[in-house]
Amino acid sequence: MLYAIAMRLLGLPFMLLALVTAAFLLVRIIPGDPALLMAGADATPEQVAALTVRLGLDKSLLTQYLIYLGNVLTGDMGISLRSGQPALGWALDALRYSATLAVVSMLIAILVGVVLGVLAALKRGTVLDTLIVVISLAGVSIPAYLSAMLLILVFGVWMKLVPIAGATTPLHFVLPSLSVGLIMAGQLARITRSAMLEVLSQDYIRTAKAKGVSERIRIFKHGLRNAGIPILSVAGEQFGSLFGAAVITETIFAIPGLGRLLIEAINWRDYTLIQACIVVFGALIILVNLATDIAYAIVDPRLRN
Repeated sequence: MLYAIAMRLLGLPFMLLALVTAAFLLVRIIPGDPALLMAGADATPEQVAALTVRLGLDKSLLTQYLIYLGNVLTGDMGISLRSGQPALGWALDALRYSATLAVVSMLIAILVGVVLGVLAALKRGTVLDTLIVVISLAGVSIPAYLSAMLLILVFGVWMKLVPIAGATTPLHFVLPSLSVGLIMAGQLARITRSAMLEVLSQDYIRTAKAKGVSERIRIFKHGLRNAGIPILSVAGEQFGSLFGAAVITETIFAIPGLGRLLIEAINWRDYTLIQACIVVFGALIILVNLATDIAYAIVDPRLRN
Protein backbone atom coordinates (compact mmCIF):
# COMPACT_ATOMS: atom_id res chain seq x y z
CA MET A 1 0.00 0.00 0.00
CA LEU A 2 2.85 2.38 0.82
CA TYR A 3 4.33 1.66 -2.60
CA ALA A 4 0.99 2.43 -4.24
CA ILE A 5 0.72 5.70 -2.30
CA ALA A 6 4.27 6.64 -3.32
CA MET A 7 3.41 5.98 -6.96
CA ARG A 8 0.29 8.11 -6.63
CA LEU A 9 2.36 10.94 -5.18
CA LEU A 10 4.83 10.65 -8.06
CA GLY A 11 1.94 10.73 -10.51
CA LEU A 12 0.33 13.77 -8.88
CA PRO A 13 2.27 16.37 -10.94
CA PHE A 14 1.28 14.62 -14.17
CA MET A 15 -2.40 14.55 -13.18
CA LEU A 16 -2.26 18.26 -12.34
CA LEU A 17 -0.54 18.92 -15.67
CA ALA A 18 -3.33 17.05 -17.49
CA LEU A 19 -5.91 19.09 -15.56
CA VAL A 20 -4.27 22.41 -16.41
CA THR A 21 -3.97 21.35 -20.05
CA ALA A 22 -7.66 20.43 -20.20
CA ALA A 23 -8.60 23.81 -18.73
CA PHE A 24 -6.42 25.53 -21.34
CA LEU A 25 -7.99 23.62 -24.24
CA LEU A 26 -11.50 24.31 -23.00
CA VAL A 27 -11.50 27.86 -24.31
CA ARG A 28 -9.71 26.94 -27.53
CA ILE A 29 -12.01 24.10 -28.66
CA ILE A 30 -15.31 25.90 -28.28
CA PRO A 31 -17.01 26.73 -31.60
CA GLY A 32 -16.43 30.24 -32.83
CA ASP A 33 -14.01 32.95 -31.77
CA PRO A 34 -13.38 32.87 -27.97
CA ALA A 35 -12.63 36.61 -27.94
CA LEU A 36 -15.91 37.36 -29.71
CA LEU A 37 -17.83 35.18 -27.26
CA MET A 38 -16.19 36.93 -24.30
CA ALA A 39 -16.70 40.41 -25.71
CA GLY A 40 -20.35 39.78 -26.54
CA ALA A 41 -22.41 40.07 -29.71
CA ASP A 42 -22.55 43.88 -29.48
CA ALA A 43 -18.77 44.32 -29.45
CA THR A 44 -17.10 46.18 -32.30
CA PRO A 45 -14.38 44.51 -34.42
CA GLU A 46 -11.82 46.79 -32.78
CA GLN A 47 -12.88 45.64 -29.29
CA VAL A 48 -12.72 42.00 -30.34
CA ALA A 49 -9.26 42.50 -31.84
CA ALA A 50 -8.03 44.27 -28.70
CA LEU A 51 -9.36 41.44 -26.52
CA THR A 52 -7.72 38.87 -28.80
CA VAL A 53 -4.34 40.53 -28.27
CA ARG A 54 -4.97 40.96 -24.55
CA LEU A 55 -5.70 37.25 -24.13
CA GLY A 56 -2.79 36.25 -26.33
CA LEU A 57 -5.08 34.46 -28.79
CA ASP A 58 -3.23 36.04 -31.71
CA LYS A 59 -0.23 33.76 -31.03
CA SER A 60 0.17 30.14 -32.11
CA LEU A 61 -1.52 27.46 -29.99
CA LEU A 62 1.80 26.07 -28.77
CA THR A 63 3.06 29.53 -27.79
CA GLN A 64 -0.20 30.23 -25.97
CA TYR A 65 0.10 26.93 -24.09
CA LEU A 66 3.71 27.49 -23.05
CA ILE A 67 2.94 31.00 -21.82
CA TYR A 68 -0.15 29.76 -20.00
CA LEU A 69 1.75 26.89 -18.40
CA GLY A 70 4.54 29.18 -17.28
CA ASN A 71 2.04 31.57 -15.72
CA VAL A 72 0.25 28.74 -13.92
CA LEU A 73 3.53 27.55 -12.40
CA THR A 74 3.92 31.01 -10.88
CA GLY A 75 0.32 31.07 -9.63
CA ASP A 76 -0.93 33.41 -12.35
CA MET A 77 -4.04 32.21 -14.23
CA GLY A 78 -4.87 35.54 -15.76
CA ILE A 79 -7.13 38.46 -14.90
CA SER A 80 -10.88 38.08 -14.64
CA LEU A 81 -12.59 40.03 -17.39
CA ARG A 82 -15.52 40.66 -15.07
CA SER A 83 -13.78 42.11 -12.03
CA GLY A 84 -10.25 42.91 -13.19
CA GLN A 85 -8.77 40.94 -10.29
CA PRO A 86 -6.63 37.77 -10.50
CA ALA A 87 -8.87 34.87 -11.49
CA LEU A 88 -7.06 32.31 -9.34
CA GLY A 89 -7.26 34.53 -6.26
CA TRP A 90 -11.00 34.99 -6.77
CA ALA A 91 -11.50 31.23 -7.15
CA LEU A 92 -9.45 30.46 -4.04
CA ASP A 93 -11.36 33.07 -2.06
CA ALA A 94 -14.65 31.43 -3.09
CA LEU A 95 -13.18 28.05 -2.17
CA ARG A 96 -13.20 29.02 1.52
CA TYR A 97 -16.99 29.01 1.56
CA SER A 98 -17.29 25.79 -0.45
CA ALA A 99 -14.75 24.05 1.78
CA THR A 100 -16.60 25.12 4.92
CA LEU A 101 -19.89 23.86 3.51
CA ALA A 102 -18.30 20.58 2.38
CA VAL A 103 -16.53 19.83 5.67
CA VAL A 104 -19.55 20.59 7.86
CA SER A 105 -21.85 18.62 5.55
CA MET A 106 -19.47 15.66 5.59
CA LEU A 107 -19.27 15.70 9.40
CA ILE A 108 -23.08 15.66 9.61
CA ALA A 109 -23.26 12.84 7.06
CA ILE A 110 -20.70 10.69 8.89
CA LEU A 111 -22.15 11.32 12.34
CA VAL A 112 -25.75 10.64 11.35
CA GLY A 113 -25.14 8.00 8.67
CA VAL A 114 -22.65 5.82 10.55
CA VAL A 115 -24.62 5.92 13.81
CA LEU A 116 -27.87 4.99 12.06
CA GLY A 117 -26.13 2.28 10.04
CA VAL A 118 -24.60 0.67 13.13
CA LEU A 119 -27.93 0.80 14.99
CA ALA A 120 -29.73 -0.78 12.04
CA ALA A 121 -27.18 -3.60 11.87
CA LEU A 122 -27.38 -4.28 15.62
CA LYS A 123 -31.19 -4.25 15.55
CA ARG A 124 -31.56 -6.21 12.33
CA GLY A 125 -35.11 -7.30 11.60
CA THR A 126 -36.67 -5.02 14.19
CA VAL A 127 -38.95 -2.04 13.78
CA LEU A 128 -35.99 0.28 14.38
CA ASP A 129 -34.05 -1.39 11.56
CA THR A 130 -36.99 -1.00 9.17
CA LEU A 131 -37.46 2.64 10.16
CA ILE A 132 -33.78 3.46 9.59
CA VAL A 133 -33.83 1.73 6.20
CA VAL A 134 -36.90 3.73 5.16
CA ILE A 135 -35.31 6.99 6.37
CA SER A 136 -32.10 6.15 4.49
CA LEU A 137 -33.99 5.48 1.26
CA ALA A 138 -35.89 8.74 1.68
CA GLY A 139 -32.63 10.62 2.22
CA VAL A 140 -31.11 9.16 -0.93
CA SER A 141 -34.25 9.85 -2.98
CA ILE A 142 -34.91 13.47 -1.98
CA PRO A 143 -33.27 16.01 -4.35
CA ALA A 144 -30.91 18.52 -2.78
CA TYR A 145 -32.97 21.51 -3.89
CA LEU A 146 -36.13 20.05 -2.31
CA SER A 147 -34.49 19.39 1.05
CA ALA A 148 -33.01 22.90 0.96
CA MET A 149 -36.40 24.50 0.32
CA LEU A 150 -38.06 22.46 3.06
CA LEU A 151 -35.40 23.44 5.60
CA ILE A 152 -35.72 27.10 4.60
CA LEU A 153 -39.49 26.96 4.94
CA VAL A 154 -39.51 25.24 8.34
CA PHE A 155 -36.47 26.61 10.18
CA GLY A 156 -35.95 29.88 8.34
CA VAL A 157 -39.43 31.19 7.51
CA TRP A 158 -41.79 29.58 10.01
CA MET A 159 -39.56 29.16 13.08
CA LYS A 160 -37.05 31.93 12.22
CA LEU A 161 -34.25 30.10 14.04
CA VAL A 162 -31.44 30.58 11.52
CA PRO A 163 -30.70 32.87 8.55
CA ILE A 164 -31.58 31.52 5.12
CA ALA A 165 -29.12 33.36 2.85
CA GLY A 166 -25.55 34.61 2.92
CA ALA A 167 -22.36 33.36 4.54
CA THR A 168 -21.27 36.02 7.01
CA THR A 169 -21.73 34.02 10.24
CA PRO A 170 -21.48 30.32 11.21
CA LEU A 171 -25.27 30.19 11.52
CA HIS A 172 -25.54 30.83 7.78
CA PHE A 173 -24.02 27.39 7.14
CA VAL A 174 -26.48 25.46 9.32
CA LEU A 175 -29.29 24.99 6.79
CA PRO A 176 -27.12 24.43 3.70
CA SER A 177 -24.95 21.91 5.56
CA LEU A 178 -28.02 20.05 6.81
CA SER A 179 -29.61 20.02 3.36
CA VAL A 180 -26.53 18.33 1.88
CA GLY A 181 -25.32 16.32 4.87
CA LEU A 182 -28.62 14.59 5.62
CA ILE A 183 -28.93 13.41 2.03
CA MET A 184 -25.44 11.92 2.09
CA ALA A 185 -26.16 10.39 5.48
CA GLY A 186 -28.82 8.19 3.86
CA GLN A 187 -26.30 6.53 1.57
CA LEU A 188 -23.71 6.22 4.33
CA ALA A 189 -26.29 4.60 6.61
CA ARG A 190 -27.08 1.96 3.98
CA ILE A 191 -23.40 1.20 3.34
CA THR A 192 -22.61 1.10 7.06
CA ARG A 193 -25.50 -1.27 7.74
CA SER A 194 -24.45 -3.67 4.98
CA ALA A 195 -20.77 -3.60 5.98
CA MET A 196 -21.54 -4.09 9.68
CA LEU A 197 -23.90 -7.00 8.99
CA GLU A 198 -21.17 -8.73 7.03
CA VAL A 199 -18.52 -8.10 9.70
CA LEU A 200 -20.74 -9.07 12.63
CA SER A 201 -21.39 -12.45 11.01
CA GLN A 202 -17.68 -13.32 10.95
CA ASP A 203 -16.23 -16.02 13.20
CA TYR A 204 -13.82 -13.69 15.01
CA ILE A 205 -16.74 -11.58 16.26
CA ARG A 206 -18.46 -14.66 17.68
CA THR A 207 -15.16 -15.79 19.20
CA ALA A 208 -14.69 -12.39 20.84
CA LYS A 209 -18.20 -12.62 22.26
CA ALA A 210 -17.54 -16.11 23.61
CA LYS A 211 -14.37 -14.85 25.31
CA GLY A 212 -16.39 -12.22 27.15
CA VAL A 213 -15.21 -9.19 25.18
CA SER A 214 -17.55 -6.28 25.87
CA GLU A 215 -20.11 -5.31 23.26
CA ARG A 216 -18.64 -1.84 22.88
CA ILE A 217 -15.21 -3.25 21.96
CA ARG A 218 -16.75 -5.84 19.62
CA ILE A 219 -18.75 -3.22 17.79
CA PHE A 220 -16.29 -0.35 17.53
CA LYS A 221 -12.82 -1.92 17.70
CA HIS A 222 -13.46 -5.18 15.84
CA GLY A 223 -16.64 -4.47 13.92
CA LEU A 224 -16.70 -0.87 12.78
CA ARG A 225 -12.98 -0.69 12.11
CA ASN A 226 -13.07 -3.74 9.83
CA ALA A 227 -16.14 -2.35 8.09
CA GLY A 228 -14.38 0.96 7.58
CA ILE A 229 -13.05 0.38 4.04
CA PRO A 230 -16.41 0.49 2.18
CA ILE A 231 -17.61 3.30 4.47
CA LEU A 232 -14.45 5.29 3.84
CA SER A 233 -14.67 4.65 0.11
CA VAL A 234 -18.21 6.05 -0.09
CA ALA A 235 -17.38 8.96 2.22
CA GLY A 236 -14.33 9.89 0.14
CA GLU A 237 -16.36 9.74 -3.07
CA GLN A 238 -19.10 11.86 -1.52
CA PHE A 239 -16.64 14.44 -0.22
CA GLY A 240 -15.06 14.80 -3.64
CA SER A 241 -18.42 15.21 -5.33
CA LEU A 242 -19.60 17.71 -2.72
CA PHE A 243 -17.79 20.59 -4.38
CA GLY A 244 -19.62 19.96 -7.63
CA ALA A 245 -22.99 19.11 -6.10
CA ALA A 246 -22.84 22.21 -3.89
CA VAL A 247 -23.59 24.41 -6.91
CA ILE A 248 -27.34 24.09 -6.31
CA THR A 249 -27.04 24.57 -2.56
CA GLU A 250 -24.77 27.60 -2.88
CA THR A 251 -27.17 29.17 -5.35
CA ILE A 252 -30.27 28.57 -3.20
CA PHE A 253 -28.64 29.91 -0.02
CA ALA A 254 -26.70 32.71 -1.78
CA ILE A 255 -23.33 31.39 -0.61
CA PRO A 256 -20.45 32.92 -2.62
CA GLY A 257 -18.74 29.55 -3.06
CA LEU A 258 -16.75 28.06 -5.90
CA GLY A 259 -19.68 26.28 -7.53
CA ARG A 260 -21.79 29.42 -7.67
CA LEU A 261 -18.81 31.39 -8.95
CA LEU A 262 -18.30 28.91 -11.79
CA ILE A 263 -21.94 29.23 -12.88
CA GLU A 264 -21.69 33.01 -12.77
CA ALA A 265 -18.42 32.94 -14.73
CA ILE A 266 -20.15 30.90 -17.45
CA ASN A 267 -23.02 33.39 -17.57
CA TRP A 268 -20.53 36.26 -17.75
CA ARG A 269 -18.51 34.50 -20.50
CA ASP A 270 -15.46 35.08 -18.28
CA TYR A 271 -13.35 32.24 -19.62
CA THR A 272 -10.28 33.22 -17.62
CA LEU A 273 -12.28 32.79 -14.44
CA ILE A 274 -13.83 29.57 -15.77
CA GLN A 275 -10.35 28.12 -16.28
CA ALA A 276 -9.32 29.04 -12.74
CA CYS A 277 -12.45 27.48 -11.23
CA ILE A 278 -11.99 24.27 -13.21
CA VAL A 279 -8.36 23.94 -12.14
CA VAL A 280 -9.24 24.49 -8.48
CA PHE A 281 -12.16 22.04 -8.70
CA GLY A 282 -10.06 19.38 -10.38
CA ALA A 283 -7.10 19.79 -8.04
CA LEU A 284 -9.42 19.38 -5.06
CA ILE A 285 -10.88 16.13 -6.40
CA ILE A 286 -7.41 14.75 -7.13
CA LEU A 287 -6.18 15.61 -3.62
CA VAL A 288 -9.32 14.19 -1.97
CA ASN A 289 -8.90 10.89 -3.85
CA LEU A 290 -5.26 10.76 -2.80
CA ALA A 291 -6.17 11.44 0.84
CA THR A 292 -8.79 8.68 0.66
CA ASP A 293 -6.20 6.17 -0.54
CA ILE A 294 -3.88 7.14 2.31
CA ALA A 295 -6.76 6.80 4.79
CA TYR A 296 -7.31 3.21 3.61
CA ALA A 297 -3.92 2.24 5.00
CA ILE A 298 -4.67 3.96 8.30
CA VAL A 299 -8.02 2.21 8.75
CA ASP A 300 -6.87 -1.24 7.58
CA PRO A 301 -3.30 -2.20 8.62
CA ARG A 302 -3.38 -5.12 6.16
CA LEU A 303 -3.15 -2.65 3.30
CA ARG A 304 0.15 -1.23 4.54
CA ASN A 305 2.12 -4.23 3.35
